[in-house]
Amino acid sequence: MKQFSINPLLFIHTLVALLLLAACGPEETDIPAELPPAEITIVTGNNPTQVETELFRSFEDTYPGVKVKTENFGRNPRAYLESDTPPDVMIMWTGDWFLDPVRDGLAADLTDLWAQANLAESYPAGLRRLTELNGKQYFMPVGYQWRGIYYNREVFAENGLQPPQTWEEFLDACETLILNGVYPIALPRNAPWNTSLWFDYLDMRLNGAAFHRALIAGEESFTDERVRNVFLTWQMLFEKSYFLMDTSITSEMDGVSALFRGDRDFPLTREKAAMTLTDAFATSDFPQAFRDELEFFPFPTIDPDVQRGESVNA
Repeated sequence: MKQFSINPLLFIHTLVALLLLAACGPEETDIPAELPPAEITIVTGNNPTQVETELFRSFEDTYPGVKVKTENFGRNPRAYLESDTPPDVMIMWTGDWFLDPVRDGLAADLTDLWAQANLAESYPAGLRRLTELNGKQYFMPVGYQWRGIYYNREVFAENGLQPPQTWEEFLDACETLILNGVYPIALPRNAPWNTSLWFDYLDMRLNGAAFHRALIAGEESFTDERVRNVFLTWQMLFEKSYFLMDTSITSEMDGVSALFRGDRDFPLTREKAAMTLTDAFATSDFPQAFRDELEFFPFPTIDPDVQRGESVNA
């Protein structure tokens, strides 16, 4: 079939319309009557979720001449945007991953689409601010992924543990696990982004979300005594041997694999642990039977007087 060009903004607008139709009914928005034959390429961070797959299928049913092609990230996001055949739509993270290409004119202005779909009424102000630069929107939040401490429910039950809410409870749980011969925490050896979550959360729990934002924006110094305290707190966890440093655990998925006990016949990692700090996506590709072994809890509170913050992908 001969392919014709299609305006990606029209595609995004139509997807938004379909979402609004599903949520609000057919009287709330208009869907374009037809689109020319085309193939739309979407680059995503991981395999499309069931909801995304159903949405793409609904779009293709509405416009039989348009095919939606999805592709997982295989290189730096900026490399896609600067290529000779950039994707029409790309799942992107907020922050500099997103803002740098916008500053260089590699992303489309979605301000009119936000206005047409009344998106400003659908998102909280804090999330809206992450989508804009110089008062214009270049990003449409379609979801978010939380970070938390995942744990094996059976291991916790066997050791008489409950999900800790405070730092003292967390350290007590780690001590109990160590005494019973269980490594408390799996830490991937070759996943610096995943490992850095420990710094993010310790800094937010010790110094607050506002300080952490200022720190990563370059407005505060990493030589600040408050940052030194973060590293000393983190160092203490290593000194107490709370982290499992198995050489076979190199990725986020390996860290999650170390929590499974249902793989006894064919263990996915040589050593096992009870917990790991990671993103929700790290569990998504495992069989449901393995995922059912896990639960998660928010990173514990260290100082109740310090403003809490959470790390999410939006």
